[in-house]
Amino acid sequence: MVYSETNFFKALAYTISKLPKDLTFYIMKKLILLIPFFSFFLSSINAQFSIRGQINGPDRQALEFANVALVSLPDSNMLKVETTDEKGQYLIKVDKEGEFMVRVMLLGYQDFNSSNFTLNTSRPSHMVNAQMQAEAHLLETVEVKAKVPLLEQRSDRLVVNVEQSLTTINGNLMDVLRKVPGMLIINDQISVAGQSSVTILINGRTTQYMDITAFLKEMPADNIEKIEVIHQPGAEFDASGTGPVINIVLKQNKLFGTNGSVRLGVGKGSFLRYNGSLSLNHRQGDFNIYGSLGYSHNTWREWLVLDRIVDQDIYSQEATKPSKPHTKRGSLGMDWYLSDKHSIGISANGLHSVNDRTNTNVTNILYGDQRPSTQLTSLNFFDREWWYVSSNAYYSFKIDTIGQKLDLDFNYSTFERDNSNLIQTQNNTGDDLNFDDTRNIQPGKTNIYAIRLDYTKPFNENISFQTGAKWSSASLDNDLQSAFLNNGEWINNPLQSNHFLFDEEIAAVYGKLNIKSDDWEITAGLRFEDSRSKGYSITLDSTTRRNIAQLFPSASISRALTEQIGVALAYSYRIERPSYSDLNPFLYYLDPYTFEKGNPLLRPELTHSLKMSLTYEKQPFFNLEYSRTNNSMALVTEQDLQTKAAFATTVNLDKFERWGGSLFFPLDFVKGLSGYGGVMGYYNKFTSDVEGSLYENDQWTVTGFLQASLTLPLDIKAELNGWITSGGQDGIINYESLYGLNVGFEKKILKDKASVKLSVGDLLYKFWYGEIDYGGLVADVSSRWDTRVVNMQFTYRFGNQHMKDRKRRSNSASDEINRAQGN
Repeated sequence: MVYSETNFFKALAYTISKLPKDLTFYIMKKLILLIPFFSFFLSSINAQFSIRGQINGPDRQALEFANVALVSLPDSNMLKVETTDEKGQYLIKVDKEGEFMVRVMLLGYQDFNSSNFTLNTSRPSHMVNAQMQAEAHLLETVEVKAKVPLLEQRSDRLVVNVEQSLTTINGNLMDVLRKVPGMLIINDQISVAGQSSVTILINGRTTQYMDITAFLKEMPADNIEKIEVIHQPGAEFDASGTGPVINIVLKQNKLFGTNGSVRLGVGKGSFLRYNGSLSLNHRQGDFNIYGSLGYSHNTWREWLVLDRIVDQDIYSQEATKPSKPHTKRGSLGMDWYLSDKHSIGISANGLHSVNDRTNTNVTNILYGDQRPSTQLTSLNFFDREWWYVSSNAYYSFKIDTIGQKLDLDFNYSTFERDNSNLIQTQNNTGDDLNFDDTRNIQPGKTNIYAIRLDYTKPFNENISFQTGAKWSSASLDNDLQSAFLNNGEWINNPLQSNHFLFDEEIAAVYGKLNIKSDDWEITAGLRFEDSRSKGYSITLDSTTRRNIAQLFPSASISRALTEQIGVALAYSYRIERPSYSDLNPFLYYLDPYTFEKGNPLLRPELTHSLKMSLTYEKQPFFNLEYSRTNNSMALVTEQDLQTKAAFATTVNLDKFERWGGSLFFPLDFVKGLSGYGGVMGYYNKFTSDVEGSLYENDQWTVTGFLQASLTLPLDIKAELNGWITSGGQDGIINYESLYGLNVGFEKKILKDKASVKLSVGDLLYKFWYGEIDYGGLVADVSSRWDTRVVNMQFTYRFGNQHMKDRKRRSNSASDEINRAQGN
């Protein structure tokens, strides 16, 4: 296909002419400024002789890291070697005519030699596809020592391979998330490098409508393969979330034959913890069937202290929160490769958790008028149970071998909970301050449906286009029934009861253009989302509607400065919509002086984000970032001067600005050591009008992190994970410095079929201390958690354990060339 600038701009002009006039004027004005640049860029794309194709394995799955060599004839010299990408595709460019052949090499497979072909001006390109055949004797004898690194910095995301970590055994999803560099989790609030508007996905699917705190703290970590951190999502991603996108990828076994593993774990913090799991997989021919079962009794204890001043009185509140959830999980799935071009699959995941516990809140009141102090003890008895089920079906159509494809994905998820709690408060000092017993019953159910269609069309070697559409629907039913005990009878409390329904539909379409040459690469994306939500309080007979229709542009440009060094610039515009729990206006008491409430007037926040990266061999190692958020949603603590109670709610602050940078570096230069280190520095600033006064809060934060692995005598693997932060800002809270250090060990036994792991969490640590000065509230807050938690895990793998991740099995290109040439 011959590329035409004239046709490109004609099509673009026609598309713009169909847009509304005000939007058309804006786009045209910007387009005029860009036309000279694009004309210069497109004219610089040179025609070359090229060979491209697709490399698959015996199972018709794409082979990554296969080495594809171009051999000139008749001298049989290897002119150039390229490596296949994660889709199994490769591209070789040469500037000479002649007769050639292609040789494909990958450890564990027989070499593939193509038939001869000729490149000249009349035939400047050629395609060679290959389906590799396994070498049976190598599968039985080759022992692979290499492993996937814990941290992989890819061009568009940071990948944390937590499955390889020795310090997350027997933990939960919260423990796994702490492995992400720069991530801080305090009081169940998650922030990454100072950004708290974090979007969490499970296998690419939203968790927006769930009780995400319960989900993250009670889901076992042994089912997690990796975490992907995407700081600048493109147009193909949902526009929801103004901070980083955290995609948690669950394990999926795709080994050949029948195989599986058994895991047993035990640990001790404040309480004993234990877990076990079984995974099975059978893959033969075009079918792959997999499933798993697991049980976890993960336990922990947390403490939260809040000291605040109300008029002349001092309120000192300490909460002790133990937790002992019992969680069961199961999964089942199937992939069917109908042909080289067509594949379908279905899968389902389920979780069930029961977490009955008792929180203890002690409140000491020191009166400014010298009256005797008051001490109250509140016992909060929780009965909590929840279920989560997610089912998925997909269809994939590889239209051709140059990258044209169509993907269709269906998903249904449901989250159901049955929660209740009883609050009993005792006055330990005998004065006349007393409170009725309170009971809350709160069943709830969430249903989410989503369908997504994606299409990719490469026009030629340098230009491709991606487009797609998505529709999702969520419905939530939350029924909070509150009552107080009066003369032995439970009386409904209408001021704290609320039956709240929430429905939201989001329709989206997007387009993304990719243009590249030898040294330049440009992407330009545009996403349109139309969201319609309705919140209805049955109790108040009150309805809140919110419709948001908006365009979200994104773009990136990169250029190779040298053979190794490159520079990249990326921009995105995103939105964070209020959740249903943030909009629900009713109160939820934790004790007589502490409660939470929603804000029905909450507005969505919108963020412009810009990022510059320096890359080494196309891997970012140094980043600079800037973002500006309007109507920033922040969780704040306020107090009612009449009731003397403190409450948490989410409000809009006018503006939030963030400057930051990060540097990553490998540890391989130290003999016997592997891993990475890094440092992040960022400056956060909130500016807003609060009750008629200017509120400003800013803070510099520097965070360092280190992940090191080494092999000790007796072939024992050791891992050291540490981090330290200078202090920083979390919404309206400024906190002090804190740090943590974890260690882990692993020894393989039974001819490497089994392993024993031992870890100690927070061997060294400093707890979290913060200060609040906002809207007339002055308070000190601190948080503590279980430390020096010891965990042990035993894993046994059975069945055929070959044909693992190609990344673990491939040699370097130079090794393959030497092997092929007999060196």
